[in-house]
Amino acid sequence: MSETTNQTTTDTSTTTTASAPGETTTPATTTVETQATTTPAVETTATTTTEQQQQQTLLGQDQPAEQPIVYADFTMPEGFELNGDDSKVLQELGQQFKMPQEAVQKLVDLGVQMQQRQVQEQQKAIASWVDAAKADAEYGGDKLEANLLTAQRAFSLPRGDKISKILYMSGLGNHPDVIGFMTEVGKLLQPDSITTGQGSNTTTPSLGQLWYGDK
Repeated sequence: MSETTNQTTTDTSTTTTASAPGETTTPATTTVETQATTTPAVETTATTTTEQQQQQTLLGQDQPAEQPIVYADFTMPEGFELNGDDSKVLQELGQQFKMPQEAVQKLVDLGVQMQQRQVQEQQKAIASWVDAAKADAEYGGDKLEANLLTAQRAFSLPRGDKISKILYMSGLGNHPDVIGFMTEVGKLLQPDSITTGQGSNTTTPSLGQLWYGDK
């Protein structure tokens, strides 16, 4: 009969366990170390950087007054003139939006182009009225010249000279409806003949002269 002896030796740092013969004894060693760690206290110091000082200095200074933009006379194409009030408005607009001379000049050029297109469209409309008046079945054709002479009688009425000028300046005197209306007014004035003041001049007046007189 074999005898097994278990011996336990305890040490502060090592524990050994004896086992039966033939078994492998593995010592188990456990070491616990405690080390006091000292964390240095974080020292907070109120500091002001150079950049902050500069920023505070800049913010505290009086900002220089903003100088207004000085505009030269704007360029206008031949035949166009910029109204003084319009020029003032353009300069105020440029000052408000910090626009240089070249940018405001572009606005001026745009206004001129718009006006030119408007004139072109008006001229096209007047040309179409002339063609319509000549082709009008009731007042145009071979009867147009006689009807213009009859319509001119209406200008003998009070303020007729002003009406003639308005029709001439606007081009509305070429509209077939205006010619027809003025012809009917002239018929109401009734004289059988009109003295045109041409004397012995035998030249044939143009349609414009018949309608508006010599302007």
